[in-house]
Amino acid sequence: MTLASDVRAILAADAELSALATGGIYSDEETGRQRLTWSDLAESSKDGALLKPMIYLRTNIGFSTASIKDEAGQVSSYYQNFEVRLYQQQGYNIIDSMKQRVYELLADQNVSRRRFNWAGVRGTRQAEEINGAREMVLDFRTFGLEMPR
Repeated sequence: MTLASDVRAILAADAELSALATGGIYSDEETGRQRLTWSDLAESSKDGALLKPMIYLRTNIGFSTASIKDEAGQVSSYYQNFEVRLYQQQGYNIIDSMKQRVYELLADQNVSRRRFNWAGVRGTRQAEEINGAREMVLDFRTFGLEMPR
């Protein structure tokens, strides 16, 4: 399993969050894209010309920090940014509830042998590429150990 699929499983298993994100929970691994457009979305995420509240997970490139390293060079520390993008078209209180629930599920938790540290909300915007849906980006910094390549 990958980091995105592990996070998706955690979020999808939460009844409260699933009830809010009626448009579904997707990841860049599933779509093969860094950003979504209206045509990328499954019909189950749409309500006519409107977007149902949904979540999109995006994994960014990881970096070795070498701040922790064993003498044989078999393991070193690394960090990776992870984005949780929340979308909604109507009912702006839903996106705030989704944000709170995602925070409760991921902040200061270990997922896939990585520690999720809350970095904050990058901001909100009207995503014109998704029919003007409101987008809120939640940033997490993940830290862990890896085998050098």
